[in-house]
Amino acid sequence: MAYFKRIQIGLFLLFILLKGMAQVDFTADFTEGCTPLSVLFTISPMAADTVERVDWYFGSGDTITTQNPDTITHVFRESGVFTVVMVLNGYRSEAIVKENYITVHRTVRSVFRYEEYAEGNNYRFIPEDTITDPGSYYFQWSYIRLSDSSERFNYYNVNTSNQESAIDPVALDTGTWRVTLTIEDEYGCSSHYSEIVNVPPQILIPNIFLPAHEVNYIIDPKNINTVLKFQVFNRNGLLVFSQTSPVINWDGKTNSGSELNTGVYFYILESVSGDPLRRFQSREGFIHLYR
Repeated sequence: MAYFKRIQIGLFLLFILLKGMAQVDFTADFTEGCTPLSVLFTISPMAADTVERVDWYFGSGDTITTQNPDTITHVFRESGVFTVVMVLNGYRSEAIVKENYITVHRTVRSVFRYEEYAEGNNYRFIPEDTITDPGSYYFQWSYIRLSDSSERFNYYNVNTSNQESAIDPVALDTGTWRVTLTIEDEYGCSSHYSEIVNVPPQILIPNIFLPAHEVNYIIDPKNINTVLKFQVFNRNGLLVFSQTSPVINWDGKTNSGSELNTGVYFYILESVSGDPLRRFQSREGFIHLYR
């Protein structure tokens, strides 16, 4: 009799446990949002005495097992509609399932690249991320010159069928600009990205050089991607100076360190790399060097 009484007590306790577990629930602080969406899941307070282990299945392939938890945070990094499952104490038959509970919209990244496509400081700013979801996206290009805070804006409505319309061709004045792309969609998802763009002045090659009064003869295209080759020849056609560098810096001496005499010298300037507009292709002329 004692044996059967113990069984009855055990079944009664199990019934009480399952009855308590049946009352357990969970909620999320956000059920809809944009990638990456951080969601805080909270278990009902009445679970505290009956739950020792919780297995979470977030529908995105991610799972977490916790011990005696009250809350758990999960970040949804992909877009989609997700079913969330909470299994208590390993009893899969008592799992709490919330179908299509979390909706996540993809945030289009606003990262971009740019290129100078024509002379006259004409630039093209090109978004890098691709729109894959239906709907309309609002693109805002912001250009602020740091020296005087002058600014300009361009706006575009973009979708999957006209993504090329978000490419912004713009002519910028000389100076340093902060260029920012902001992308927003109908769900409130937004992203921002900025780049500092240096727009150099027109490169002039001086034809008079006074080493005694000037520090050096400098040709600086203000572009770290451009590599120049500069050669200087005397009146007999002999090469007296040569330098290959992003910035040409000549002190009026030969490569061996000898000072050159006053006179007229012939130069050739050309780009080695990083000159898509071919601004420095075979520039040549005369330099009058005075001491």
